[in-house]
Amino acid sequence: MESTPLLNRVRVLVVAADATMGDAVEIILHEAGAGVTRAGSWAEAVKRLSSVVVDVVLVFDWGLGMGAADMSRALRALSPGQGGETPLVLLTYDHVPSSATERIWAVRPTALEAMMRALRLAAGAAH
Repeated sequence: MESTPLLNRVRVLVVAADATMGDAVEIILHEAGAGVTRAGSWAEAVKRLSSVVVDVVLVFDWGLGMGAADMSRALRALSPGQGGETPLVLLTYDHVPSSATERIWAVRPTALEAMMRALRLAAGAAH
């Protein structure tokens, strides 16, 4: 008997400057049942958010030219129609406190299980 995918029908915007990293995460998320949209830069992510509805934004902060805290502030500065209220999961080595009230989850990039748990929490917060 097949198990239900962990992220069944969750729409995730993956922001990763490194294409190989983005490819790997996209495969993992698809296998978990998620729909994935990709962006290779923060500017591209903002454009995607204005045209595609997602449940959660997953950001790998290395190589994007801005720190995790700056990205969380930049996302929250967007209007709700542009995705400003979208839950954010940051894979980062920076110290960014997780905040359920701000719908921000910071996860060490070596913790795949923590990333999946944070994505489920974030997607739940979106509904």
